[in-house]
Amino acid sequence: MGSVRVSVVIPSYNYAAHVSGALDSVLGQTFDDHEIIVVDDGSTDDTQEVLASYKDLISVIRQENGGVSSARNQGVLAARGELIAFLDADDRWVPEKLERQVAFMDANPQFSMSYTDMSHVVKGSLINESYLHENGYSHFKSGRIYEHILQEGFIFTPTVIIEKACFQEVGLFDPFLSTCQDVDMWLRVADRFEIGFLDQPLSVRFEHDINSTKNTMAYLSNPIRVFSRVMILSEQSERREIARDRLKDMYFDFGYFCFSKGDMAACRKNMRKSLELGKAPAIYPCKYIGLSFLPPAVRQSARAVKKMLT
Repeated sequence: MGSVRVSVVIPSYNYAAHVSGALDSVLGQTFDDHEIIVVDDGSTDDTQEVLASYKDLISVIRQENGGVSSARNQGVLAARGELIAFLDADDRWVPEKLERQVAFMDANPQFSMSYTDMSHVVKGSLINESYLHENGYSHFKSGRIYEHILQEGFIFTPTVIIEKACFQEVGLFDPFLSTCQDVDMWLRVADRFEIGFLDQPLSVRFEHDINSTKNTMAYLSNPIRVFSRVMILSEQSERREIARDRLKDMYFDFGYFCFSKGDMAACRKNMRKSLELGKAPAIYPCKYIGLSFLPPAVRQSARAVKKMLT
């Protein structure tokens, strides 16, 4: 088999109802010098039957369920293209996505990776035509953007095209992260390479009831792991301070989640971490630490009174 310009990597786990939309959006691209690699991450639904209907239009790798990072890694290792584009099995691209983004990278060879804006669909309804601009993001730009990524996560995986050679220097996706593995990867890339931003919504992100971000525990805990690494391992004080400030809020959010679920010991642990890392006002972590010691019946009564007064 010969080489191609772009390898499209699509991990899929029990997304039989969605993966055809993703595949059709790639097959409908105006840029056709690409291959499609679908990594079926141990699906137990009808994914294999759906993929079989595409026959030789796609390559399929089947593995035991190992998570999205493991699946993407398998796709990267199998890729024949000098560029790799990622698409989640429940998202889609506009027809000109690859053509415009490849042309952008050709015109700007200083960028080893690029990303774009995207639109956002929630349960079938278009919520944002331009997700980054309409949701208050302010740090997205081109160049050396490590600190900007630390400030806010504005790079979404279905918008990314990256040179395959980058992975030889930064390694593969962390298989121990079920969420936030993309932020971890883009930080590693940004530490060594320039990244370009094409200000066009070329991907369509779909949100529905089975998205991975619905796993709240992983969604809250994995960013803590990623930003703790930065705070501990970074040699640059600016990066450590940004990570510390973000971690303060992450521990508070995790502590509040534990409080809402009735795990008072975990609530106190995370609120204390927030206090250790944070600056004023410290009243909010202290408030929940205090509430966590109250009997459950008293906490419920306090919630009921607050609800009546608001």
